[in-house]
Amino acid sequence: MSNAALQRRRAELPARFHIVAHWLQTHQRSPELLSFHDIEAQATVSLKGGSDTLSCTLQAFVYFMIRHLESWQRARDEIKLVQVQGGCRDR
Repeated sequence: MSNAALQRRRAELPARFHIVAHWLQTHQRSPELLSFHDIEAQATVSLKGGSDTLSCTLQAFVYFMIRHLESWQRARDEIKLVQVQGGCRDR
C-alpha cells in the first residue's frame, strides 16, 4: 500500500472500517503506541506477503487448467454465459 493510499484512507476513516482503519484509529488515539511509520511498514509487509501467495495460487491454477483442457473450456463457457447475461462488465 503506497503512502498516498494510506493518506487517502486516513481522510476517509469513518467511511470504511477495515484493518487499516483500526491501525489509523489506534495511531490517532495513541501515536506513541503505533506510529504512522509503523502503519506504513505493516502495510508493506502485508502486501509483500500476500503477493507471493497470490502468485503461487495463480500459477497453480493456470498449470492445472492447462493440464485439464475440458475444465479450461468449461470455465471459458461459464464466463461467456455470464457476459451474455450482462455480467463481467468493465469497472
